[in-house]
Amino acid sequence: MVALSVATVFTFEKARQMIRMIREDPQTQGIKIMVGGIAFSGLPQLWREVGADGFGADAGSAVSLCDQWWTTRSAGPC
Repeated sequence: MVALSVATVFTFEKARQMIRMIREDPQTQGIKIMVGGIAFSGLPQLWREVGADGFGADAGSAVSLCDQWWTTRSAGPC
């Protein structure tokens, strides 16, 4: 799992590029990617637009999402 924190809307494109690079590399393309940070706080659905697998609004929700991913992965193929 990779977590990216985006502090300003000016760095959305950098986050999108990083996610694209992760997805394009055969060694990392299956890694789950979560985004969070103040830049997403007003637009919580924006994580889909940058290509992430999920959004963590705060530490608790990030941990919950990771737990869900882990449970799903442990139960069978992702």
